[in-house]
Amino acid sequence: MYRGVSVGGINREMGTVLEAVVLNRKNGKISLAIPEFSLFQMAKMLNPGQKSASRLDSFLPFGNSDSRTSVVSSMPDARTICRGILPSLRHVMKQQLRTLGSASSSALESSERGERVTIAKRPNTHEDPLKFPLDPYALDGFACKLCSRELSNVYYHCDGCEKLLSKDFNICLECHGDKKFVCSVQMHPTNPKKHATMNHTGAMKANRTSRCPCKNGPVCAHCNFCLGCSCRCHTWFTLHSRMFGEAEGEALLGGVDAACAPCDDSQQSQKLGDLLAERLEAAAKVY
Repeated sequence: MYRGVSVGGINREMGTVLEAVVLNRKNGKISLAIPEFSLFQMAKMLNPGQKSASRLDSFLPFGNSDSRTSVVSSMPDARTICRGILPSLRHVMKQQLRTLGSASSSALESSERGERVTIAKRPNTHEDPLKFPLDPYALDGFACKLCSRELSNVYYHCDGCEKLLSKDFNICLECHGDKKFVCSVQMHPTNPKKHATMNHTGAMKANRTSRCPCKNGPVCAHCNFCLGCSCRCHTWFTLHSRMFGEAEGEALLGGVDAACAPCDDSQQSQKLGDLLAERLEAAAKVY
């Protein structure tokens, strides 16, 4: 992903790519770029609070010393990059923090269809890599199962697919909020049967428990509803954070904001952020 060299150029590049992500999702297309994850990684690299802060060599191409010297001379400094990415980072981070902050532990007790959301104890990067099934720094598994959008940090993991199928069914914030998981998705390699132990069956609407007339039981050991027509597990999710939790996200955003100082154009940065939000909102509505 091309970043740019000036504050205005970096901001335009980031805004254009984020707008393309919205348009691709709206039109059912897969984005080849991973702009949000790249944005978070860049922010971590430049954050004064990180050990790896200001390591601009990580953004340079390979080559001989002469070519690298010429590239370095045209590279923007860390403060310029931070000022360029701040409006986009602030917009994306607010979405992530809003989801983490609104998640309530009271949902743990809900048994209603589509209402239960469990909150993961720690970010994926803090999990034991020998036991956790996904590599948080890899791409595999971090695309929305329903719209193929990049899962840069916060995502929802289907409890039914995990417990009953031992498979990953991860979706983005928008698809969960729009309840698009209320559908049937084939997870079995050959059998498309709508059964909770074979495929994702979020569209089941019956409320039958024991002695179900559908004859496709038995009763689910997790939700106590019939696996053949009423199982609710595929509408229950666990909220995961791939890289950082709420406190770490706020610290990351605050660190980049602080790296922009001293800065006499904070109002301009806010204006650019507002314009970006308007562009993304318009893209989501018009197309």
